[in-house]
Amino acid sequence: MLAAPLPPVNTDSIVADSQAGSVVTYEIGSIKFVQAQHEAKMTDGVTFHHDSATMQMGAATASLGNDQSLQTAQSDTPVHIYDAYNDLTADHGTIDFRHHLARLEGNVVINVKPSKADQNAPKSSLRSSFTGTAVLTCSKLTYDYKSKFTTIPGTLTVHHQNRVLTSDMGTFDSKSEIATLIGHVHGHDSDGNILNGPSATMNVREGEEAIKLNGPVTGTFKVNDLTDDKPDTTTGSVKSPAAQNPNQNQEQGIPSKSGVSKKPIATPTDPLLQAQ
Repeated sequence: MLAAPLPPVNTDSIVADSQAGSVVTYEIGSIKFVQAQHEAKMTDGVTFHHDSATMQMGAATASLGNDQSLQTAQSDTPVHIYDAYNDLTADHGTIDFRHHLARLEGNVVINVKPSKADQNAPKSSLRSSFTGTAVLTCSKLTYDYKSKFTTIPGTLTVHHQNRVLTSDMGTFDSKSEIATLIGHVHGHDSDGNILNGPSATMNVREGEEAIKLNGPVTGTFKVNDLTDDKPDTTTGSVKSPAAQNPNQNQEQGIPSKSGVSKKPIATPTDPLLQAQ
C-alpha cells in the first residue's frame, strides 16, 4: 500500500507565530525548501508583508520551525522596510517574525513620514506638501515594526529642518515622533548656534517641534552685531553719524534744513585773510 503523498506547501503565506496566529505573506522570484535544515532559500527578489510593515530584499534565507512556521529571514542584500510611519533602508539585516523585530546594519537610514493629519490634508494646503519631518542615520538599529519603536545602540544622527543633533545612542518612538538622544549630545543649526549636553529629547512632529536638553548644558548663540550705529550712553538710543557730529554739515558745506548752504568759516590761516 502506497503512503499518502505529503500535502503541498502553501507558498502564498507562512505562519510566523502559531500561538498568535499571525501570518506572513510574500512574493518571491524563486524558493527552495531544504527540509533537513529547516530552511528556505529565497532568491530573485523577496517581499514580506507582516503586521502593517512591508520588507523587501534581493535574497534571503528563512529559518523554519518543525511545523514549517516562519521564524526569521536573514539577508546579505540591501533591505528596505516601510510602513505608515517610516521608510527604512540598510545594507543588510535580519527579520525576527516571532518578535516583530527588524535588525538592520550598515548605512541605516530612517525617513520619518509625515503624520496622518498631514497626509490627509487638502491638496491645496501647505501641510499636504510635506514629504518628511526628519531623517535619522546610524550604523545599526532594531525596529519593532509592531509597536513602531526603534532602538539605536550606537552613534545616532538626527537631521530635522535646519538642525543636526548627534549622540552616542538613542531611541525613536514613531507614534509620538519623539527622538531620545543619550550620551555626548551635540547639536548645531544653519544659523551657527551650537548646543551640548548629556542627553536630549527632540519632538519632530509638525507644529510641535521642540528640543529639551538635560543639564549641564553648554553652547553658543549667534549675535548679529550692529557695528555701524553706536548707542547713546545717556539715553540708550542710537545716534546716526550726523547726530554724533552736529558740525559735520557745516564743515562739509552740506545744505541745512532751510535749504541755504552753509560755507566753512575762514580761519586766520586762510590765504584770503592773510591777503587782506
